[in-house]
Amino acid sequence: MSHQLRTPITVALAHAELLPQDGADPAAASDAAIVVDELTRLRALVDQLLLLATAEQGDTPRSAAVPTGLASLVDASVRRWNPTPREWLIGQSDDATVLADPERLVLALDAVIENAVEFTGDGEAIELSVRRDGRQAAIVVADSGPGIPESEVGSMFERVARSEPREPGPRNFGLGLSIVRSITEAHGGRATAERSPLGGAAVALWLPLQNPATPTRPVSEASDNLRLQPEATVA
Repeated sequence: MSHQLRTPITVALAHAELLPQDGADPAAASDAAIVVDELTRLRALVDQLLLLATAEQGDTPRSAAVPTGLASLVDASVRRWNPTPREWLIGQSDDATVLADPERLVLALDAVIENAVEFTGDGEAIELSVRRDGRQAAIVVADSGPGIPESEVGSMFERVARSEPREPGPRNFGLGLSIVRSITEAHGGRATAERSPLGGAAVALWLPLQNPATPTRPVSEASDNLRLQPEATVA
């Protein structure tokens, strides 16, 4: 179904992008821009549905699973998200390597970070950390937002889950976090959520370690709550 939906959306978007968006008629230009934006959002939604369907089937090819260091993945993610006006922190950073499809793991981590961004405001804190526990390790995304009501923790990874974001009005975050759950489960892991020490929510992506016998790397004092300054904006 997702594959069949992508074709007409792609065709419609190609035609919509040819519409004059800076012509003499401001109303027509505004309408054309809205059509392009909405078709782009619809295509992204279909892509998410396709990803969710393949992840739920455990469709993670063995050839795509490679040794992946979680600490380096966290560092790269924080640097990509750093321009977003939050206080980005790197907490505990255990030495942990898993067998994973890096692209899908990044998609899952981005969905969790996006959720944390939506539930926090400018200048509020979002902390990423890597923690080992026995034969598994987790990437943990914690924020200082309003947190998750106890009644919603068990259902937040469902497709239709709803909660209250920072801005007024309910928001459906079920699709993004259900993709997180499906991707982690396809890798033999799980996704969990609890109250964050920062006061908001803490979502963890648990994955089996490639080599559980590898000793944990000591955490230096400097790595605890490491603050990354926003990158300079190029004029």
